[in-house]
Amino acid sequence: DSTEIDWILRRLRAEAPTQPIYVCAVSLGGNATLKWLGEQASAAKNIADKVVAVSAPLDLTAAGNALELGFSKLYTYNFLKTMKVNAQQKHVRFPDSFNLGAMLASKTLGQFDNVVTAPLHGYRDTVDYWLRASAKPVLKYIEVPTLLLNAKNDPFLPAIALPRADEVSAAVQREFPEGGGHVGFGLANGEGAEVKDAGGKDGAGVVVSQVMPSPYSAAKPIAREFAEAVKAAGKGAQANFSSMEGYIAAKLFVEGLRRTTGKLSRDGLIAGLEAIGTQSLGGFSVSFSSSDRVASSFVELSMLTGDGRVKT
Repeated sequence: DSTEIDWILRRLRAEAPTQPIYVCAVSLGGNATLKWLGEQASAAKNIADKVVAVSAPLDLTAAGNALELGFSKLYTYNFLKTMKVNAQQKHVRFPDSFNLGAMLASKTLGQFDNVVTAPLHGYRDTVDYWLRASAKPVLKYIEVPTLLLNAKNDPFLPAIALPRADEVSAAVQREFPEGGGHVGFGLANGEGAEVKDAGGKDGAGVVVSQVMPSPYSAAKPIAREFAEAVKAAGKGAQANFSSMEGYIAAKLFVEGLRRTTGKLSRDGLIAGLEAIGTQSLGGFSVSFSSSDRVASSFVELSMLTGDGRVKT
């Protein structure tokens, strides 16, 4: 929460009193950081110099409700599995901290937060937690230069809940691209020049981590296969990290469907995906099971060159 953010940043400032501090906060960390900025107002300028918040669910009520609808339920299903494992481990150490049975029975983030997150952090219930922990109401008080980057198709926060210009201070720059999902912003060769220009002399040499193989390299069979698919798609199709991710996701989805037995259903599709096991998609290894839905631990680093190109 914002109290933790305050402790971390103040400690960093104490250890490096003359150095600029640039903060990049992602997802819930972004919401907590934005809330800290609004709460601290002008006082935050003595601690942080610039802030970027990426895919921050700054309206937790809107985010929580969105994750209980449609395809977003898949995100909730996977999040809850991880959160329940962590909560069980906490309960072993602190058995009186929350109701274990109620936690295990939770089917939505709202139910989980009502049993675990809210009471453990001093909130009355989920409604109280989502309302009081959201950064959106205090964005108008931020004085540190801040970039707010949220995609309009982020399943965690519907576009209608994104802050209007009159809901943020003059220090906050809003960037709401149409695509990008939740922390799914890819970096293409053409976009590298834009990043470099925006960063000035500091733009060159920036390293970006990607969780997909480079669509610009023919080193892996999957990349060559993808390049052929883009070519076959014709005019309008673009090769970039986002479309590469979509291509691999589609292949996995098809593999899951092929392994689905009986009448097609949500549970049947999940079982089909779990049946994939470990295999290589053209040099890109994936692994699925009932206890592992991460799929891949692949990470590739890309660096912006002096001319704005992306070097992998």
